[in-house]
Amino acid sequence: MDERSQAAVDHYQAARRAAVASGPFYDQRTARAAAALVDAFGGNNKAAAAAGVDKAALSRGANRGRNQGKDQTAPAATCLGFVNLDSPEGVALRRETVHTLQLPAILGVGPVSHQDALNQAVAQRWGRPAPLNSEAADMGKRHVPTLVALFAERHPDYAALATGMWRGTGARSYQRATPGRLLVDPEDKDLRALSTLTVTTFPRPFTEEEGWGEDGSSQVPEWLAIRAQWEMDTLGLTQAHIMALSQGAYVREYHLTWDETRAEHLRTAALRFIDDVLTLLPGEET
Repeated sequence: MDERSQAAVDHYQAARRAAVASGPFYDQRTARAAAALVDAFGGNNKAAAAAGVDKAALSRGANRGRNQGKDQTAPAATCLGFVNLDSPEGVALRRETVHTLQLPAILGVGPVSHQDALNQAVAQRWGRPAPLNSEAADMGKRHVPTLVALFAERHPDYAALATGMWRGTGARSYQRATPGRLLVDPEDKDLRALSTLTVTTFPRPFTEEEGWGEDGSSQVPEWLAIRAQWEMDTLGLTQAHIMALSQGAYVREYHLTWDETRAEHLRTAALRFIDDVLTLLPGEET
């Protein structure tokens, strides 16, 4: 079994263990992992045999994962559902778009430098597999269902939906985002996006030095504000909510609004980044 296929098996089995431990909250995560597993093997039978699971159940999960979010709507973007970034479709998407997670590095904010972001984008242009989540990031994701449930308790006027990958439409098709949750009106059958919900966890206390404001404010670290603005701008939304967990016990909620001036700045930086990547690929065939 090649490295990519083994990684897909490991990812799916980890998602299944998390589902057993956490109940139905992890159903969507398992479905995405199933979609990635089937894609890695190119068929349900081989994927099921490698993972040691029932092929019919795996097929149902994979179909749910691929279609995740596709019935949802947003003013300025289209939901692509699950996209395996190592597939031909995913590689093409990475070539043509800038994702939320790239923006802080592009602007020189956070631990990843602009040059590192360029180097990664160039490597991906040549088909390097997308990196898997680190163990620390995976541990952080285990808190997501609890924090989403807490948000839902506090805000019954919203329904928090698992979603897929979104791509901007028209002139802004270079924008790409994968919100943690999409917030809609619980009674809206068209599932029109009203806001995004981001859940973030970190081991240190909330401090002003790191950019954290009071609970209920709009003051968050710059890297997080950049991500929220990009998601709002990509989907065409004006609101974003953030649930932040510190030291595994302390929760704060933040509310951000779309800023047109800042959105224009992010768009300009993203387009320049795409141009920079192209200049580092002399002679690439089109």
